[in-house]
Amino acid sequence: MNVKKPFIQHKNKTILYILHDGGGGTVHTTNDLAAEVSAYYHCFILKFGLAHCNLFQVESQTSKLIGSYQFTSEWRVHHDLDHERTQFVSAIIKSIHPDIVHTRTFICSSTALLPIFKKNDICVINSFHDFHLICPNIQLVDYAGSFCGGDCNRNEAAGDPHQDCPVSKKWFKDMPPLRNQFQKIYAGRNQDHLRLSDAFIVTSLSTQAVIMANFPDLTNHAFHIIEHGRDFTTFNRHRRRSTPPSTNIVFFGALNKPKGLDLVDALLDADLDQHFTIHILGNPNTPYFDAMRAKGAVLHGSYTREKLPLLIDYINPFLALIPSIWPETFCHTLTESWALGIPVLGSDLGAVGERIRKHGGGWVLPPTDAYVWHEKILSILDGKADYQAQLEAISRMEFKTSAQMAQEYVHIYNTLLPCTDETATGAPSTITESPAVPSNINEPRNFFLEKAKYHINRKHWEIAEEILEKLFHETGHATPADAYWLLSIAYRRQNKIEKAVDIISKGMIEFPAHPSVIKEHKFLFDYLRNNACPARNVRSPSIINTNSVVIDQIPFIETHRTCAVMPCTNMKLGTRTASFLLQRASTFCTIIIVLDTKKIGFINIVNLIFQKTNSDYFIYLAQDSFPGKNWLANAVKLLDNTNKGLLAFNDGKWYGKLASFGMVRRSWINTIYRDAIFYDRYKAHSADNELSIIAKIQNQYIYDPDIPLFEVDYDKEIKPLGNFDDREIFIARCASGFDGLVDRSSVTPFAADYQIFL
Repeated sequence: MNVKKPFIQHKNKTILYILHDGGGGTVHTTNDLAAEVSAYYHCFILKFGLAHCNLFQVESQTSKLIGSYQFTSEWRVHHDLDHERTQFVSAIIKSIHPDIVHTRTFICSSTALLPIFKKNDICVINSFHDFHLICPNIQLVDYAGSFCGGDCNRNEAAGDPHQDCPVSKKWFKDMPPLRNQFQKIYAGRNQDHLRLSDAFIVTSLSTQAVIMANFPDLTNHAFHIIEHGRDFTTFNRHRRRSTPPSTNIVFFGALNKPKGLDLVDALLDADLDQHFTIHILGNPNTPYFDAMRAKGAVLHGSYTREKLPLLIDYINPFLALIPSIWPETFCHTLTESWALGIPVLGSDLGAVGERIRKHGGGWVLPPTDAYVWHEKILSILDGKADYQAQLEAISRMEFKTSAQMAQEYVHIYNTLLPCTDETATGAPSTITESPAVPSNINEPRNFFLEKAKYHINRKHWEIAEEILEKLFHETGHATPADAYWLLSIAYRRQNKIEKAVDIISKGMIEFPAHPSVIKEHKFLFDYLRNNACPARNVRSPSIINTNSVVIDQIPFIETHRTCAVMPCTNMKLGTRTASFLLQRASTFCTIIIVLDTKKIGFINIVNLIFQKTNSDYFIYLAQDSFPGKNWLANAVKLLDNTNKGLLAFNDGKWYGKLASFGMVRRSWINTIYRDAIFYDRYKAHSADNELSIIAKIQNQYIYDPDIPLFEVDYDKEIKPLGNFDDREIFIARCASGFDGLVDRSSVTPFAADYQIFL
């Protein structure tokens, strides 16, 4: 990708917005926001399509395409973030050096981008404009046509339990089964990645409630409510008469079933005497519309934001309908209706219900019974529903502008950047020249601090480190609080993690109530916990004792991106091994120790734990394993870069011939066995042989001798044939191509290595 170097003026901070290359309110609002924020920061928008990505630079409220890239494959929501897209985003980071990434949607991209941003020490803010991170259904309107809230079984009695939920065929292609299957995996992965965010932004309390109900791990994170701003230069809300001016009703927006098409269709059926006329503005290709036209609706087709006032003038409606059956997160249609002076009969759900109850300007009803809606409309026409009061409420409304909205965002951006001061207007003030030497040499502290801030603002980490260390030397116990968190940043940005931990921990002892010290301490330890810095792992292994629990009845286990299971018979040895594995991992990992007191067996335990987790990578190992330094970080990097399905660790015995200890990509193994790592008829041996052969035949096998995970068992005698019954099963399965998973002839080249005769 060829990206032009942006022209840099006085600003030295950069924001990158992540968006999809689509339409609708999210895209419009992001464009408006970036245009206003560009007065304070360098702004870029990265728009992902199914098979392309465009980078825009926003300057002086103008968006300019500066680079584009065509991917070799189309995006699929159920696929892992591929190497090509990972490398592309890394190249963008190196090109524009963002200080903040503000993700507006992950359609056509992935929350798996967040670890990449955090590894580059970039602040991340995530906005929730809908619920696509909970389920690809987006609005959480299920197969029964009802809001499910993210619970696949909430409305089970209302429809066919075997029917899957609808998704947008434009964005979500070749979907696996959603209900109670992929949805759980998808939401779990997204929650894992979202934990890395520094802040979340929603547009309503009801949106925050739905997000927290589905992502409980985000409960203690910072949420901010910022309603959208709009600039209505051609709208006129003061032109309505005190009584309904006509019997016309308008129903407009990005219309679909979640927007209430079923209820409007039923409303037309209920109005047999045609007391009113419904005018519909929206996608003319919606299948409902031909039937609605036959029932008396007037269809006007698609429209633009700019043309909407002219169309409304022509229709002259007395009422707008917003019968959404899902809790909308904001609803631009409601804002536009009020800006045009039209009272609204809206759904008593989500932001629509919240805003009408708070501000007036309409009435709310549950979006369930069309006859109740019909009666309400007739009462409005008959003058029995305080129409004048709703017009007066609209006339008193003050709509937030795009600039005012941007000020609220700028305040959050400035708060997240520790070296950016904030003026009364919200614009960042930065040091543009290196501070002069103070005239009073007896006051060195402020001079050192200002000098350090100046260099940190310019990412001169080594210079800032030198200045601050000198300050500590000069001032001793009188070192100011700002020096602690600034030096921690300087260390952290150079990946001197141990030093950063040491200095910010001392800062917490000296200044336990200082907000910037607290903030940097929290950031650093969140970074350690979630971003897997070398030499630090803050989670202990989980332990399951089969003597006290029924293993196949344990609840779902939340893990990070990589999960390892260790069946063991000696708890002391198992916990010691797990601790050492974590110590040498150099990346974050969830290790689950299963004490096999009931002799369930290695293969059964591995398969059962695999079913109870949703990590991208799954590792099987034993209590007698011994890791090399950075064993897991190197393994993750290798699988990320090669997209292979099975990595064989160097166990010191087989030298890559088979994966006795292995790391499996979940998305690949799910194409081989159903919810299992190993073929489940084996008792103790040969399962890893079968897995290794299949991976090799499918070109999904990889081995690197420099990634050691040795087997250390001084009492174990090597028995090449292992369990006789397992051996018989293995030979039979090789002869059948593993029940047709591979061609039988493709197994023959491995006969000698695995001592089988075909």
